[in-house]
Amino acid sequence: MPNHVHVLFTLRDGESLPHTLQGWKGVSSRLIHKSGLCDLNPFWQPDYFDRLIRSPEHFSTVKAYIRENPAKAGLRAGFVLWERS
Repeated sequence: MPNHVHVLFTLRDGESLPHTLQGWKGVSSRLIHKSGLCDLNPFWQPDYFDRLIRSPEHFSTVKAYIRENPAKAGLRAGFVLWERS
């Protein structure tokens, strides 16, 4: 998506969501700025939207939504950087 990211993942025991996202945002914004792709500062909004997956059916629904979202926005078919399932 041009203005947001969808990520479906599982935290390991002892990991915190805020700490994990802080790391992802920090590394990605440094690489994006270093490459010259964007000069927005800050690159990421300070907050995030999370969702707890409650069942295998919910997981499937969210996964399908993430895959279909770019096409619904008029972009090319969904792009998956890495998937394990």
